[in-house]
Amino acid sequence: MKQLLILGIAVALACAAQAYPSLAGPTGLASLPTAAVAPAGQLELAADWYNAEIDTIYPVRILYGIGGNIEIGALYSVLSDANTWGINAKFKAPPIATLDWAIGAQYFSNKDIDETVTQAYLVGTAPLAEASDTMPGLNGTIGANWTQDEFGTTENAFRFFVGLEAAFANKATAAVEYQSNSDKLELDAIWSVVARYPFTEAWTGEIGYSNAGLLNQPVFGDSEHNLFAGVCYAFGMAAEE
Repeated sequence: MKQLLILGIAVALACAAQAYPSLAGPTGLASLPTAAVAPAGQLELAADWYNAEIDTIYPVRILYGIGGNIEIGALYSVLSDANTWGINAKFKAPPIATLDWAIGAQYFSNKDIDETVTQAYLVGTAPLAEASDTMPGLNGTIGANWTQDEFGTTENAFRFFVGLEAAFANKATAAVEYQSNSDKLELDAIWSVVARYPFTEAWTGEIGYSNAGLLNQPVFGDSEHNLFAGVCYAFGMAAEE
């Protein structure tokens, strides 16, 4: 019975963590995607305050799950006179043993500074350690993306990323992420930390520290790290009960 209870807690925490939109939009860690998708019929609405060096950014994201293996989403990020909008989609393929994997794409446009960003990615997520009554469960993520930035000139590059997420018995989750740097696209590699806590089945809050968001584009790394905090509301939780 105790083992079943621990397994149930781990599954519940994994489901709660999987549905949270990253700062870029897709389900993920702080700013990078995981292989998880939003549950079928569930609509996620997230908004954050991000104290970036250049200004305060307010990224608002919406995410919807289709059929249990597809999610689609949109982003509108407010930064003074340089607002960014974006769209994203992710398809979760059948797992390979314990490895979940997915392919996805994102597109961002900032007409105020005449910049567009296109990205395609492949990502895998797998359990690294089961939860116990004294230790959190751990999931690992690894992936790669191709990103094209059109900002005066056109530059593109491949980058690699990794992440580690822990789910605790008190329903909190914590994650760390890292993405390699491309001198053609950004000032520095992305690395971030984030902690999330589901206050209710529908409401989840997060707080973190990241350098993603160069010029209001959440897939690029800046030279400075800054705090962010926000909430997410999940419509359609009853469908998951």
